[in-house]
Amino acid sequence: VVWFQCCAVIFYMVQDILVLGASGDIGTQALDLLRYSFDYRVLGLSLHSRIERIEPFLFYFDQLKYIAIEDENKAEEFKKRHPLARYEIIKGPLASLKMLQREQEATVLNAISGNDGLLPTLTALKQNQDLLLANKESLVIGYELIKPLLKGYRGSLFPIDSEHVALSKVLKEVKGKSIDSYFITASGGSLRDYKREEFASLTPKDVLKHPTWNMSKKITIDCATLVNKAYEVIEAKNLFQLEQVDAYLCRSSLIHAGVFIHEGNERKRITEFSPNDMKVSIAYALSKGTLSLHQKDEEEREKEKENLLLPIDHSFYPLFSLTLRFYEKYNGAGMIYYNAVDSVVIEQFLQEKVSFLDIEQALSYTYSHLPSLLPLSEETLPQLLDESKRFASSLIEKKPWR
Repeated sequence: VVWFQCCAVIFYMVQDILVLGASGDIGTQALDLLRYSFDYRVLGLSLHSRIERIEPFLFYFDQLKYIAIEDENKAEEFKKRHPLARYEIIKGPLASLKMLQREQEATVLNAISGNDGLLPTLTALKQNQDLLLANKESLVIGYELIKPLLKGYRGSLFPIDSEHVALSKVLKEVKGKSIDSYFITASGGSLRDYKREEFASLTPKDVLKHPTWNMSKKITIDCATLVNKAYEVIEAKNLFQLEQVDAYLCRSSLIHAGVFIHEGNERKRITEFSPNDMKVSIAYALSKGTLSLHQKDEEEREKEKENLLLPIDHSFYPLFSLTLRFYEKYNGAGMIYYNAVDSVVIEQFLQEKVSFLDIEQALSYTYSHLPSLLPLSEETLPQLLDESKRFASSLIEKKPWR
């Protein structure tokens, strides 16, 4: 009887999970954690085309039911490489959505990058699934669509970005206290020790040398421009319903977020302190918020000088303030275009077809020359996504800012 009861408890605790964007950096790190997990049963993986990134993990997930591959040629290649596989291969541009609709009770980890992550987020929220969210664009371009869904939402939403994980931990810690201000941090990126006059001659190799994190190429470049940090400020404000969120530089990347509080006449800083390793944040999201705040010990306190919070120099990082102004002016629909342009010009820079400063100039031009926008709704979203891609492609081809 005791044996049966133990087995029943274990069975009850195991949760089904779908990992979207499984071939990306966050996706593969999540799979690395999940292969050792007794809490989750991985039912499905989705990806665009990089099938080789998920193949090393397939052995560990013997209850897989679906592999969703958006690139149809890669889906056919995957079938040939795994002819005896028992799981179903779903292919085509809507593969992730089809998988989601078949497993409406599973937890969803959305690590799809860019604008394409919004529709799966909306689907998971509508189906009241617990959502572990790494796709920051969902809360930047799509918050107008997400906000009404959250009112009747019966699932739980957990962020994966280290800054938002940290802020959620701190907010639990200071509940009921007098909060003066909220903040997240940035490392300053790969260019923090350069001079502005050196930017014109930067190569992709220069910009991809992040001082504290190991991330995808696009995110690393967005960290160098601080576009990524502006997105995270917007995400934090929307996610936690905050009027103002500040950002500071923390060169060690060991402080991720925090608050300033008043206790009597004293102003104190409460921060979350953890390694600069995304697996820490992914593990917190997978725990669904049950891991505790990491307080500093005495050895860590001796390193306090490394963890100073420094103001952001807006003249050195002009895209940080431009991104925030763009969102304030154009909201989600405009940010779809902004992100499309950012993605295309970064890809061009990685191919050494444009300079690093072209990233700044392309986004500044977009701010001043955005076309008339359709109002953002679920009905107009596909059209906005398509038109933004065409706008970005045309812009990078003509380079009118030059």
